[in-house]
Amino acid sequence: MTGRSGTKPATLRELAHARTGDKGRLVTMAVVARSKSDYDRLCEHLTPLVVRTHLADRISGNVTRFEMPGTTTLLFVCERDPTDTVNTSLHRDRHGKTLSGHLLDLIVPLPDAPTP
Repeated sequence: MTGRSGTKPATLRELAHARTGDKGRLVTMAVVARSKSDYDRLCEHLTPLVVRTHLADRISGNVTRFEMPGTTTLLFVCERDPTDTVNTSLHRDRHGKTLSGHLLDLIVPLPDAPTP
């Protein structure tokens, strides 16, 4: 179809890479966009609610997003359940290090390139 615009899905992994750290019941995730245009798209789509919903099996508390000026990085601070700490967790990944990989599986809508 000519002149039609819409959206196509992509995984977050195609637009960014991510790293996870932990401190007690907090998990911090840095999501680094591969380009400025990807960063702008992520700022629009990657809200705390989207992150919390996608990681609902491990994240039960608040999710706060911080934009890092001068970079293409979004930092998310996520609260886990009080019983899900490094010392008390019953999950295989007690530190939550694999959560960034799980987040990178998130589907992000991308606009289709207009066709002539």
